[in-house]
Amino acid sequence: MTRIRFLDGAQFDTRGEYRVERRNGGYYVVGHSLVCPVKDKADGERLIADVNAARRKHLASGRQRRASAPNRRKP
Repeated sequence: MTRIRFLDGAQFDTRGEYRVERRNGGYYVVGHSLVCPVKDKADGERLIADVNAARRKHLASGRQRRASAPNRRKP
């Protein structure tokens, strides 16, 4: 799903990278199929930075596990 539509008529296109959008008097972090309300633009930018840092850390830990895993081939 790439669009989210609320009963009040607000619509968000959730495709693409995370970004901060101002809608209906509020700020939202939108992207990667996510809509998350935030206090203000700065709060949204902090959330994006935190999510991206966690994502990078998660991806790096997955690469480390694969690199250190024993080579298990079926005989």
